[in-house]
Amino acid sequence: MLEQLDLQFTRRGRRILAQRGGMDRVLQILASAPDWLSAGALCRELGLPPTEHNKRWLRLLAENSDGQIISGQLGYRLTTKASLQEIEESATWLEHQARRMADRARAIRRRAHRLI
Repeated sequence: MLEQLDLQFTRRGRRILAQRGGMDRVLQILASAPDWLSAGALCRELGLPPTEHNKRWLRLLAENSDGQIISGQLGYRLTTKASLQEIEESATWLEHQARRMADRARAIRRRAHRLI
């Protein structure tokens, strides 16, 4: 039986506190995976139900992995196990998301400016 990880996150600085070796466990699972792992599959490997809350935890883990974990449409993978094309696609997708978020922030500010 897998022990459920007690993952705790802080909002300050978007830092993550993974108790009981949470980050190490995720890295270990990804290291032994032959291919990409979906968020649901990774949750199950961790002994966690694949809820939206737990999937959010995984996104934060990947975000705070210092580039060790890439993500994309296929799920999660160690950067060291990914092809150069997979790494490039993951980085490009993140950059695209960042541009969309910046565009949204500008639209919100424009709307707010009209209210003043």
